[in-house]
Amino acid sequence: MTAKLVWLRPVALLSVFAALALFLASCSDLYTDSASSLLPDEFSSVGVGRDSLDEDMVLVHAKGAHVTLGTEDSAVKVNERTKMRVEFDYDFSIGKHEVTCGEFNKFAKAKKSALKNQVPCKSSNLPATEITYFDAVLFANAKSAAMGVDSAYSYLHAIYDDDGICVNLEGLVFRSEVNGYRLPTEAEWVLVASQGWNPSESWNASNSKYQIHEVCKKKKNELGLCDMAGNVVEWTNDWMGAFWDTTVVDFMGASDRNGVGERVLKGGCYKNYAENINLYARGDVYTVTSSTKAEYVGMRLARGRV
Repeated sequence: MTAKLVWLRPVALLSVFAALALFLASCSDLYTDSASSLLPDEFSSVGVGRDSLDEDMVLVHAKGAHVTLGTEDSAVKVNERTKMRVEFDYDFSIGKHEVTCGEFNKFAKAKKSALKNQVPCKSSNLPATEITYFDAVLFANAKSAAMGVDSAYSYLHAIYDDDGICVNLEGLVFRSEVNGYRLPTEAEWVLVASQGWNPSESWNASNSKYQIHEVCKKKKNELGLCDMAGNVVEWTNDWMGAFWDTTVVDFMGASDRNGVGERVLKGGCYKNYAENINLYARGDVYTVTSSTKAEYVGMRLARGRV
């Protein structure tokens, strides 16, 4: 997926009226179709172990497991249909919680950091939001360097806007063979989220007072992970692409960007009602590209070769 990524942020392309409409839109409009019931054969049970490098992560024993992406519901978006089975031939680690603003800003403040912006932070344990996909990549690389592992992403040149937000990484390459910190694939995210999936236990529109909450204040899932549903929507590593009625091994999203360069988001947020948060939704009410940012979009890190 080596490519020179040239991005125009969506705001720059909007009229004043359209910009106002996007400002008023929120993730409460995401995932408006009803959550589908989970069939027993659609998701494997997986075990977890201790991550020997990072106490904030769990090691997921995914090798031999499978997961189903997508749905057969004809009422959903085209890119959320059909069902596709994904099988895993590897294990990986994933963060117990979303990256917090305290963690993000620690690296943003560091000397010679590639991160140039600090995120809003009323509490250091709130999820880091208002970050682009590119910001998430820079954070992952910074965490790799701090933990003494090789970077999972390489690029030629970083481009920032006037606020220090990264809006492009020219020549960006995801190095899937590297055991560095990275964003999870959609398949990895769905596999771990499916273990005890229960949006009613999340920060959602019925209990959040339409505010982001500190991580891990709600019940953890069966793997010990916090906030897989609700609180904030999470970046994944994948380009948006179609599903196929087949079985794929070690799925990493589309092989390259589609016409507008969409990325996959997962998880619902504090403005969704629990009954409308599901595992197959993949985006937002507007097109999500690598330079998109929002107050309800954050990230969770993974690590491990794909």
